[in-house]
Amino acid sequence: MPLPFVVDASSPAHVDGATLSSTVSTAPFDPPGDTVLVACVVANSSVSGTTTATVTDSTGLVWNQRSLANFATTGEEGHASIWTAVLPTAQTGMTVTVTTAGSTSTTRRPSLDVLVLRNANELLIAASAAMATTTLNAATFNFTQAAEDSLLVVAASEWQKRGVPTSSDLTATTFDQPGADGVSGLVGYRQLDDTLGTEPYSVDAFGTSTAAWNIVRLEINPAVPAPVDPTGTAFIPELPGGANVAVEVAWGADLTDTEGIHWVWSDITPDVRQEQRIAVSTGRNDEASASSPARVTMTLDNSTAAYSLGGHSPNWPNVRRNVPVRVSVDPGDGNGSRVVFQGYAVGFTPGWDVATGRVPVVRLEAAGVLRRLIQGKDPLRSSLFRYLTLSSSPAEYWPLEEENTATTATSATGGAAGTFQPIDSGGTLYGKVGWGDDTDNPATGRAVQVSAGGALVLPCRPALFSNHMTISWSMRYTSGSGAFTYFRPSGSPLYLAGTWFTDGTVEFVLTSGFGGTSILNWAQGQPFEWDNVWHHYVLEIEDIGSNTFLTFLYRDGVLIATSSDTGTFPAPTSLEFVGPPNPGGTEDPVSVAHVAVFVGLPDVAALTAAAAAHAGELATVRLERLCDEERVPVDITGTTPSTMGPQLPLALVDLLRECETVDLGILYDGVGPGLRYICRSARENAAVALVLDADQLVGPFEPVDDDQRTVNRATASSSGAKYTHEDATGPMGTQVIGVYDSSVDVNTDDGMVVPSYAEWAVHLGTVEGYRYPTVALDLRATAILAPAVLALEPSTRVTVENVGSVLAAMPTGDVDLLVEGMTMQLSPYGWTVTLRCSPYSPWVVGVLAATTGDTAPELLRLDTDGSVMDSFRSAVATSISVATPSGPLWSTNPDDYPLYLDIGGVRVRATTCVGTASPQTFAVNALGIDRAAGSPVRVWNPPVLGL
Repeated sequence: MPLPFVVDASSPAHVDGATLSSTVSTAPFDPPGDTVLVACVVANSSVSGTTTATVTDSTGLVWNQRSLANFATTGEEGHASIWTAVLPTAQTGMTVTVTTAGSTSTTRRPSLDVLVLRNANELLIAASAAMATTTLNAATFNFTQAAEDSLLVVAASEWQKRGVPTSSDLTATTFDQPGADGVSGLVGYRQLDDTLGTEPYSVDAFGTSTAAWNIVRLEINPAVPAPVDPTGTAFIPELPGGANVAVEVAWGADLTDTEGIHWVWSDITPDVRQEQRIAVSTGRNDEASASSPARVTMTLDNSTAAYSLGGHSPNWPNVRRNVPVRVSVDPGDGNGSRVVFQGYAVGFTPGWDVATGRVPVVRLEAAGVLRRLIQGKDPLRSSLFRYLTLSSSPAEYWPLEEENTATTATSATGGAAGTFQPIDSGGTLYGKVGWGDDTDNPATGRAVQVSAGGALVLPCRPALFSNHMTISWSMRYTSGSGAFTYFRPSGSPLYLAGTWFTDGTVEFVLTSGFGGTSILNWAQGQPFEWDNVWHHYVLEIEDIGSNTFLTFLYRDGVLIATSSDTGTFPAPTSLEFVGPPNPGGTEDPVSVAHVAVFVGLPDVAALTAAAAAHAGELATVRLERLCDEERVPVDITGTTPSTMGPQLPLALVDLLRECETVDLGILYDGVGPGLRYICRSARENAAVALVLDADQLVGPFEPVDDDQRTVNRATASSSGAKYTHEDATGPMGTQVIGVYDSSVDVNTDDGMVVPSYAEWAVHLGTVEGYRYPTVALDLRATAILAPAVLALEPSTRVTVENVGSVLAAMPTGDVDLLVEGMTMQLSPYGWTVTLRCSPYSPWVVGVLAATTGDTAPELLRLDTDGSVMDSFRSAVATSISVATPSGPLWSTNPDDYPLYLDIGGVRVRATTCVGTASPQTFAVNALGIDRAAGSPVRVWNPPVLGL
């Protein structure tokens, strides 16, 4: 399947050419190899003038112009073009430059955006024709998608320069170059799905006047993993067509190509020593454990020193840790090879062969990516820090996560450090600062506190902000004594002051003292600010020309106040956060964290989500986002309704395991370059993937009856919420077999579902009957099963039939199992697979029946209250009489049958039920064992409600 596009974090920030210039270059950036660079050029032109462009870079790549819109091609002024180049190897300090020509020298000022795309195909689909339009507001255009899962890139110039444009459905960079030679523009992209046809996208110019758009589009193919087609070595001649196993190593692989698209695999199968098996292990050991890293071991002939460390090896310097290793099997069914392991070398350990002790060998061990991730236990930085450094580009940024011993606040963008300044009152200095004193915000590791009139001062570089900026910060007030936030503009005695009053009013004033004109006011009656709760604020200020600027204030993502005012754009020289203004009085502090200043408007929704530590995020969305941020590929099957609590600064694996716990899915590795995640929804009511006859199994196929997985009392906890559930009177209840307790911590944002996790733990822990922890197969003897076995993975469902033919005196019926993990051993002398299993029955969750004709086993069927056998029935009986002393009778509707009954612990299939009063008569298959009057009758393993 196609791999998802990733806009690499190394993509440089948008750049504008200087006034009257015809060239501009990106800042130096460090793109990884095996990527596609997409340069989007937007430029001005003279009236009826044609501007052209040329793109070059510091490494000498070949740049191809893929789409162009200018006066010569569309009849509209302005210029927009998209260029691409393929970057085969990683670079450091690379720059890209655009140079414009034509038109007049004073009217071709360019801007440049460069996207670094991972998982992009070098073969680009031809772009749709360039277009021009004067449509202004909510302009929606149609694009004809030609390839599945492709990426749409759009670049647009707005020659009339109405202001900063917007787009409702593109991830976009928008801008409005200041000056008469400038141009407004937009560069954006969107990942498309697998549905071909017309895809709309929108661009919207600022204001209400007529626009002048030139728009270009480009569709880029996704990359597809290289097919597995190793030659391999025939090792099981009994299989139809011969079966082949192949062991490959990607010597010299560029591990920054995380998907392995351009790795070159070398077949080393001839060096595998056949007297020792290739051993593979993936998934969980059982249902109660997390997945261990996948693992493969084998012995290689090292007579040529091919696998030795040092310069004498022909593979030097590539015999090293983490070189990719892949094992695949072709079962000879005509459908090619299947990967049974993919991971990274742990080591090549030298030794001697076991047969003669004279042949030099190495023991190759490789593991899935989990091994490396588990060893890295350093916690990730806070969610706000990660968002502001990985997913956005503030011009100024102070995380304010310093330790208690700090004396200044470090800038994360190369700006000046922040300092604390006390207030001078009558020659006496007042005010206090507590670096790192506030640790209660899950979105930030630590935060600074100021109080008693002291101020946190963050110096800004006003030259970075010309006509449009946004200030973002998180803040908490702990009293009602009043506090200030100052944003001091450059070159003016005026400053913008934000005041948080004790009555809940928030007011922004453009002032030269403590008076001034209010430009923004958040009226009383809104949520009270002195609530000792962290809030996130975004203040956007935009110069729209004619000495007018607009101001917008957001609180926790909600726009709460707007203003349009006359004056000079207030580019800040400093940001100041002042504690309650009563020197020497109250010491109730103001906490501040993650102050950032952007050019333009960032993604307020994404910024707000990070400020809330991504609480409420779907478990799969968090898992995918974290993996993308850490450049770990992940393949997800299924969907989830489960939402997460706040993302705390924990190690990556711990955060991923939190997602696994909340969703009750399974995270594992070893089947690709990264991770694999199977959602809970994919295992609930799953179709049977493989039906085995007990005679096809190899020993030991033995049931286990023990208390290893027994839990009849469980406590679930989440963010202070705690709930204990106990099965007291059931067949495995605490009053019947004693207490078996357990606990689970669940990072969910929904306290209402915490009891469900405790109930589910008891549900899993009180499954009656035998356990079958392993199912072993000899695929040399049962070659027909090989293709289906190779398709199995953790969370697939397997049924074993005719167990009684192998194990005497076992309960009748099939054994339904859930695969948790597996081991495989390969050699010319045998091919064995052992499935590590748990009971499947807990994962049959109730669903509502269709109106008619629905007899699926997962239907919700109501049981009666205390039904019993009304009389003795022998083992061969096919009719039973059932008495129901109280409560509703059994259904007699033919549409509700067949139905499986539990008659004294025996599973019996009932085909009809008749009788309008107790007792009722069931037609059944032969009981198989005598049952006395009074034996309990109930629904066999009735489905439960899902989590």
